[in-house]
Amino acid sequence: MKIIIALIAGLVIGTGVGWYAGYSRPAAKVNRNEIQFYKTMEWDDSKAAHFAVKAIPVVESGDTQKAVHLLALPIGGWYRVYASHAGTNEERLTLRAKIEQLASTNSIVDAEIHRKIE
Repeated sequence: MKIIIALIAGLVIGTGVGWYAGYSRPAAKVNRNEIQFYKTMEWDDSKAAHFAVKAIPVVESGDTQKAVHLLALPIGGWYRVYASHAGTNEERLTLRAKIEQLASTNSIVDAEIHRKIE
């Protein structure tokens, strides 16, 4: 009888430890990763909103050259960092092609993507 009670107690304790180590710890890590992902997303969204807030009044004032210059800044930043390292990433390759096509017809975008970082 004592052996059966010890086996049942060991099984219950083992199940509890196994659940804690195998489920709750990885779940906590996933939650931390999700929180970090959403913080990164918020940063990206806030940068996009920042450029939009600066560009909309310029567009509304009719100064299209200044608006294009403002919008070319993040395009050039992305191009200088990611376009040369596109590899086989389809999204990067597609965006790089679109930027290069735009730069072929827009001198402001062309100047921005070829600007040297000082």
